[in-house]
Formats: sequence, structure tokens, C-alpha cells
Amino acid sequence: MKKKKIFFVILLSFVLLNCFDEEYVPQLIVRGYFYPEQQITNIRLSESVDIGQKYDSLAVAISDAKIYITTKDNKFMLEESETRKGSYTSPIKPLPGETYNIEIFAKDFHATGQTLIPSQIQITKAPSDTISIEEPIPLEWSACDSCYGYMLTVICRDEIKIPIDSTFEEMRKENAEKDQIPFFIIKKEITSIEIPAFFFWYWGNQVIKIYAIDKSLWDYLRSYSDWASSKPNYHMKGALGVLAGISVDSVNVFLKKTR
Repeated sequence: MKKKKIFFVILLSFVLLNCFDEEYVPQLIVRGYFYPEQQITNIRLSESVDIGQKYDSLAVAISDAKIYITTKDNKFMLEESETRKGSYTSPIKPLPGETYNIEIFAKDFHATGQTLIPSQIQITKAPSDTISIEEPIPLEWSACDSCYGYMLTVICRDEIKIPIDSTFEEMRKENAEKDQIPFFIIKKEITSIEIPAFFFWYWGNQVIKIYAIDKSLWDYLRSYSDWASSKPNYHMKGALGVLAGISVDSVNVFLKKTR
């Protein structure tokens, strides 16, 4: 399985809730994922900016933070990357089924969080190498006792993308520019699905990913997709963003053009 970093965009309209105050107060933003039995490679810290301020990813990244991870048996500290400001790593490999408590001291910020590491998910029945949206596209995976639920994504891997339906192409382009991808969250009791045709935006080469996710990511995704929600549901105390335990498996397929 090829591990790839994933990142879910934090909407600025929610981050900048205080943008009309007389004096804007920056907030700590945390994002990162703990994969079972893999080194912690990229926990990112930054601070929010006022809506009228130019965003500079390097300028808002936070250095010299103290990030402590505590389990029932151990406590260790993450180290800042020498090549990437605001990114923190550790050679420690989180164990599936264990709870990890996080405490962050950064500038004047103090934040805490917790995640339960899911076991490694595995695809047990994959679609054929070549698929059609006019036929069922089944996917099955192993049950994960230590996760809260599952998430499914489909991404076109072609450099030149041919849209299936031009009607929503502008919306797709806008989402792509924001690094947003379609996702579908699935209850823990379900371990198989027929992938909906609307999940495929383009013809050609696709990567289908199934994730086992913890409660913090589940609740965030639920609020993120709930248009009635006033703001995302962050489990971090003292910070915005998501710091979650996840595992992932994937399969590559080719979606043939049928119309």
C-alpha cells in the first residue's frame, strides 16, 4: 500500500469568525494524522490570519513549539523538521487500539487533544481493473474494531482530466483549487458498498481509497458536510483543526468512457 498524505481544507470563513472585531485575535491551527505502526511524519502548526491580511503559509507556520504525546505507558516529544517550518515529526510508531493524548505549547497557545489509533484497514474485494459507471462498482474491506467509522474517496490520477459531465465542471475546478475532494463517510457496521456513479468526476485512471477513521475526524467530516451546521466540529481544545488517527488502503482502476 502506498501511503499518501491527505489534507482536508479548513474553511477560512469558519477560521476567521472574529474577523470583524476591532482587534483580530489569531487562533492556533493544528492538522495531522497518526497512522498505525508508521512514523509520525507531518504534524503541522500554524496560526489563523485576519480576512483582510494576505495569507503566507511560511509566515503563519509556528516554530519552536512543544508537542507532547502521552500513552498509558510512555511520554515523548515531537521534533520540528529541519527542512519544513511548522512541521513536527517523531520516529515513534503509534500502535493500533491505543489512545494517544496530545498537548501543545506554541507561542501563547495551549491545546490538547486525543485520538484512538485504528488498526490497518485492508480491501478484501476490489473492483475489476477496468470499470464502467453503468455497472455496479463493489468494494469490500476488513472490519476495524478500534475505528469509529470509514471514509471513501475517489480521485482521478490523470494529468489531463476529461469530465464525465460538463454541467458541474466549474464546481469541480473550484473544489480542486481548494484541494477539496468528494468523500463519503460510512458507519462502522458496514464493510461493503457499491460506489455511487456520482463519485467519479472524470474518465480515466482513478484511485479508490477507503479509510478507517477515529471519532474526531468522523465528527469533523459530519459537520463539514452538514450545510445546516454553523461551524466545523473540532475535537481539539484550544485550537482549530484536526489531529486524528487513521489507516488507509487503496486500489487503482480505469474508468472507461461509455458516452
